[in-house]
Amino acid sequence: MASESRRLPIQVEAIIKQINDIHVHSNNHIITTDQLEVWTRRYTEDLRPGTYLVGTAQEEEELASHGNTRNIHGVEFAAPPTFGFPDMDIDEEEEDIQDEPMVDLHPAADDTFEDEDILIRGSSDRRLWVNGEVWHVAEYLGKHWVDMIMQMHSIKPLPTPVGMVVKPYDYQLKGAAQMDWCLEGPFKFFFLGDRMGMGKTLTTTLALWMRKDEPGMSLVVAPASVCAQWVRDIHRYFDEEHGLRAYWLTDSRISATRLLSQGYDIIVVTYEFLEASSRSIRTFQSRIEAHVNAVRDGRKRSQLPKRPTSALFSPLHITIQRPIKRTVVDEAQGISKRSGKRHQAVKLLPTTSIVCLSGTAAHNKWTAFSGYTDYVKGIPWKTHADFMRTFCGTNADENYPGIIETRLLQRFLQEFLVARPLDAFAASRLHGLRCWSLRFQLDQFDVNLVAAFTKKYKEESARAAQGGQDYSGQKRKGNHNSKSRAMLYAAKARAAAAHPLLLAEITNGNKKMEKMKKPRDASNNDKTNNKTPVLGKRTITSEDIDQNERALWLELVKRDPFLEQCSARVRAALTTYDWFRQQYPTEKIAICSTSLKLLDIVAEVLRRKYGIDAVRFDGSIPPLKRTFILRKLDTEPPCVPLLITAGSGAYGINIVSVSCIIQMEPWWNINNEEQLVCRAYRINQQSEVKYIRLEAENSEIDQEIMRVQLRKKAINDRLMAPLVHRHDEQPRILDLLL
Repeated sequence: MASESRRLPIQVEAIIKQINDIHVHSNNHIITTDQLEVWTRRYTEDLRPGTYLVGTAQEEEELASHGNTRNIHGVEFAAPPTFGFPDMDIDEEEEDIQDEPMVDLHPAADDTFEDEDILIRGSSDRRLWVNGEVWHVAEYLGKHWVDMIMQMHSIKPLPTPVGMVVKPYDYQLKGAAQMDWCLEGPFKFFFLGDRMGMGKTLTTTLALWMRKDEPGMSLVVAPASVCAQWVRDIHRYFDEEHGLRAYWLTDSRISATRLLSQGYDIIVVTYEFLEASSRSIRTFQSRIEAHVNAVRDGRKRSQLPKRPTSALFSPLHITIQRPIKRTVVDEAQGISKRSGKRHQAVKLLPTTSIVCLSGTAAHNKWTAFSGYTDYVKGIPWKTHADFMRTFCGTNADENYPGIIETRLLQRFLQEFLVARPLDAFAASRLHGLRCWSLRFQLDQFDVNLVAAFTKKYKEESARAAQGGQDYSGQKRKGNHNSKSRAMLYAAKARAAAAHPLLLAEITNGNKKMEKMKKPRDASNNDKTNNKTPVLGKRTITSEDIDQNERALWLELVKRDPFLEQCSARVRAALTTYDWFRQQYPTEKIAICSTSLKLLDIVAEVLRRKYGIDAVRFDGSIPPLKRTFILRKLDTEPPCVPLLITAGSGAYGINIVSVSCIIQMEPWWNINNEEQLVCRAYRINQQSEVKYIRLEAENSEIDQEIMRVQLRKKAINDRLMAPLVHRHDEQPRILDLLL
C-alpha cells in the first residue's frame, strides 16, 4: 500500500521515461550523463518533498498527515498542481497526455489579463516547431541557414539577354539571378529592397524574363499611379521579337479563360482592382445567403446575386495546373499588415511564388517584416504572435526590440532579402541633394490649441500603452479605443497647426463617423450585401472624399477671405515658394502635404495671390488620368507648382522635372518623406534637388512627430545595417549572441 500511495501520476511517469530515453552524444560541448547527475543532485539537495517530488517514506507519511496544504519556501499550494484542467477528475488510464495543456487555466487574480496571449508574450520563446519537431531558433538559423545565405549571395549574374534595348547594370543582372534562385527554392519568396531610383522594375523584369518560356503568366500588383509605367517599361526593355507582352487589366468582366487565351506574359493590376476582385469572391456566399433568407421570409423582393467573374482568383488556374508563375508586389509596404485587406487578397492568389519590392523595407516599424514573412513558405512563424515571440524579446515592447532578437531577425532575413545602396557610379549620374528645415512660429491662439490636443494625445497614448501590445491577432477593445482616440487627438493637433478650417472639418467628420457606426436595419444590410462592387473602375475608398462633400468644402474655401492670414504654416509655405522662384527661376516646384484639404487651401491662395492654377496630383484624380497630369506638368512654366499628397507622391511615380520640394509639415513616417524626395532625386534628374521641410518651433505636435520619427529610424537603421550592401560584397553574418 505504501508503494501504491507513492506512485506518480501516469503523465509524470511518461515524462520521466522520455527523459531517460534521451541519448547524449559524445561531444565536448554537450554535458555528459555524469555531469548531469552531479548537477541534478546539487539542485535537489535543499528541496522538500511534495508537488510530485518524491521523498523518503517517512517524509511522505509526515507530509500526508498534514493534509494537502503546503508552504514550501513561502509558496502555498491549495492543492497539488494537476497536469490538465484543474478541478476536474482525470482518469489517468484513459487521458492522453499529449492533448492536455501544460498551463494553469485558472491563474491567480494578480496574474489575470484581459487577453490570455499577454501571459505568453512577455518572454522570448526560442523554441520552434518544424515538421513536428522542436528546434531551438539558434539551431534553425545555424550553419545550414548560413550556408544558404552564402549560396544566394554567391550566385553569378545573369548574362545580358538577347534583344535587350536597355543595357542593365551588373547589380541588376545579379539581382535578377538571386530573385530567380529564391523563387525556385523552398521558400518561394524574395524581397528586393534596393534604394529608390536604382531600377527595381528592370531587375524584376529580367527575373520574369528568365521564365518566359514556361507555361502560364506572371502578375504585377502596383499602385494605380505606376501601372501604366510598368507596362511601358516592360515593353521598352526588349525588342518586339524577344520581349515580354504586358497587359494592364482593368475590366472585371474578363474571365480567366479569356485572359489565358491571349498569351500575355505579364498582367498588371492595381491594388484596388485586386482587392475588389477578392472581395467579390469572398462576399458572394453571404450575398447568396441574404437572398435566400429574404425570399424565404418574404420580407421583400430580392434579385438573385450575379455570380462574380474573377480572372485572378478563378479555380481554373489550379484545375488546368497553370497557377500564376510569379506575383510581383510593387511598393510592398502597403501590404505589410497581415490583417489588411490587400495583404489577404495577395495571399489568396493562386500563385507559385511572390516578390516584394520596396525601397524602404522597414517602412514604418520593423514589425512590418512579420507581414512579409506571411508569404514565405515552409517556415515555422505562421502567425504574427509566433513572429513576435521570437523576434521581440523579453521586454515584449515592439518599440525597443532586444539586440539578440534583432540579430535573429537579421539572420533570418538575409536568406531572401537583397538591398543595395546607391553606389558611387549611380550617385555620379545625379546632381546632388540639399535639404533644409524652415522653422517658423505658429500664432499664439494656434499654439494653445495644439498644446491642448497634443496633451490629450499623449494621455490616450499612455493609456493604450498600459494596456499592452496584443500579438494574438485579436483586437482588445479597451486598448483599441484608446489608440483610436489618441490618433484622433493627434489629427486635431495637426489640423490646428495647419489651418483653422481643417480643425472644423475634422470635428464635423468625426460626428459623421459616429452616425455611420450606428447599426443599420436589416433592409439596409441586405441592400448593401446585394450590391455588387464595380471592378476595373475607380471606387470610393476610406481615404477618398464624397464628391458632394468635396464640392461643399471647395466652395467654403473659395468664400473664406482670410485663408492666408489665418495660418502661419500657409504663410511660411508661400514665403518658401517665393524664395524658390527668386533663387531658381527656371526650376519647377512641388508642394507636398499629407492633407488634401490643406493643399486645396494652398491652391486657392496661389490663385488669388499670383493668378496661378497649380497642377494637382492626389487621390481625387482617377488612376487613368494621372499619367496625363504628369505629362501636363512637363509643359507648364516653372512658376506653376505641383501640389501632391503624401499618399500619391510617396509611391512609385517619377517627377524628375521637379527639383524644388516644399513639405508642408513633418510626417509620422520618415520613410514616406524619403520616398517623396526620391521621386525627384533619381536617375534622369538634370538639376540639383532642393528640399525644404516646414517645422513649427512652438508646435508640440510637430516636435512630437519628429521625436517619433527619430526613434523609429534608429531602430530600423540598426536592423537594416548588415542587410544593405553592394552586390559585389559578401554579406555580414553577425553572431547570434545566444
